[in-house]
Amino acid sequence: MKSLLIVILLSLSGQAHALRPCKYNVYDAGTPAQLQTFLDKLKKVKTAKQLAPHVNFPMTVNLKPKKLVIKNRADLNKHYKKIITEKVRSHIYYADPKKVYCNKDGVMIGKGHVWLKVFNKQYKIISINP
Repeated sequence: MKSLLIVILLSLSGQAHALRPCKYNVYDAGTPAQLQTFLDKLKKVKTAKQLAPHVNFPMTVNLKPKKLVIKNRADLNKHYKKIITEKVRSHIYYADPKKVYCNKDGVMIGKGHVWLKVFNKQYKIISINP
């Protein structure tokens, strides 16, 4: 009964779309296999230097209460520990390419903690919400 109520509330709030898997071909979002390869690379990242090639600069980071724009590798290095939290790492680690949500803005990992987009047939991080 409780889960039915949650589905109804999500539907009324306009958030039910997050329950449907990504239609990769509709949103030019690559493929589940490509996403899995990208996620496997991200799981190995331990430093800002290793993360930088996987970021599309400028990248938006929504740190409450303010928004941060990471303009380049130097900015990423400066703010890395605030951006890549254990929560963000966990959502990347447990992401299932067959169950992610996507729309015209990109592919959502977790509950919006990480947003990706395909550029030149390669995934890049466009936004992080730690």
